[in-house]
Amino acid sequence: MEYFGKRFIDIVASCFLLILLSPLFFLISFLIFIFDGKPIIFRQKRIGLGGKPFTILKFRSMVVKEEEERKKMGDRSDSYRITKLGKFLRKTSVDELPQLINILKGDMSFIGPRPLPLWLKDKMLEDARAVYSCRPGMTGLAQVIDRSLKAGSGRWEEYNKTYCEKCSFWLDVWIVLKTIPALVFCKNVE
Repeated sequence: MEYFGKRFIDIVASCFLLILLSPLFFLISFLIFIFDGKPIIFRQKRIGLGGKPFTILKFRSMVVKEEEERKKMGDRSDSYRITKLGKFLRKTSVDELPQLINILKGDMSFIGPRPLPLWLKDKMLEDARAVYSCRPGMTGLAQVIDRSLKAGSGRWEEYNKTYCEKCSFWLDVWIVLKTIPALVFCKNVE
């Protein structure tokens, strides 16, 4: 029953927020197009519920670079590629807003473990694979405790695993209450 209640809240809240924030979506899309060009939306394969891949959506915050060139250079670091507008989008977490579409589609939930990039799937600690039992979220335990943690780090995986093991309505309420000030005051963001 708890799953259906959480999914119902995800659907209603994501629909409401997509409508409410549509002017902001248009403004950000326009600014990205004017200052940084296309594409406006960044797409990346992530690990979802049951270990199945899905495509996460974000506003693009980095300069476009050919993937083949990145692979040749062995480049996994993106910090030098973040655009000026992208710095603001990331600091305020506005780049994450297109994930409301992922939530509406059922790929994600508002609260859950952050989905790992597909390339990290084989590098996960074996006991951290418990996160596959939860629908990934826009926010979660790792984000409210330390938003600067990197995907795939041991502590990041531990927080995600802990969330999946202790998932409850009250834990979700606590995470929401911690997420709001973290967003408003842009705490623990690079």
